[in-house]
Amino acid sequence: MFIVALALVGGVLAAVIAMIRTPQLPRAWPLLAIAAVPAGALLLGIQHMLLCLVAIMSLVLWGWRNWRLAGTPLLSAGALLNLLAMAYHNGAMPILDTTLRAVGQTAPVGDLLLGSKDIVIATSPVALLSDWIILSLGADRWVIASPGDLLLVAGILWWLWFSGAAQRGTHDIRSTTVLSHRHSAPTARGTQPASGPDQAGSAGGG
Repeated sequence: MFIVALALVGGVLAAVIAMIRTPQLPRAWPLLAIAAVPAGALLLGIQHMLLCLVAIMSLVLWGWRNWRLAGTPLLSAGALLNLLAMAYHNGAMPILDTTLRAVGQTAPVGDLLLGSKDIVIATSPVALLSDWIILSLGADRWVIASPGDLLLVAGILWWLWFSGAAQRGTHDIRSTTVLSHRHSAPTARGTQPASGPDQAGSAGGG
């Protein structure tokens, strides 16, 4: 319940930032939705490595289509790290049993944690990509995250705050360029007739 409340608070804050900064919307967003399928499927009890492989390909394509957009490289890297860890563990996100014990929780190795996408492991070649970073929120409240999660959050915040500013900057540059062309064109046309009488007078005086 606490995690749900934390997610709701994060969503409200993101919405407030979006209203203030008006971020630029990414292209090819259905590819990003496909990349999120494995996590959603796992919550419904559906677990398969093939889902992660499809999601990885979709994420790579989405990142390539939006690599110029602020925050996209961080967001893509974070999601890719999580998907690689999940693909190695047949579609579930690994969490170390030592991490659970550090927060006073226990679960048998190999068990899927109820209501989450995590599977308990003792060791793994991709352990560094697993959920092992304990973020304390005080009063016995904590969140366990992966390095990919931190990159995801950083990428989303970067996109929310800076993508709209970059878009407005590009629009201002284009507007300035158009205005400069409009002002310079009449000047060029106006200087040409002015030289005609001078040249004619010089010819007559000769």
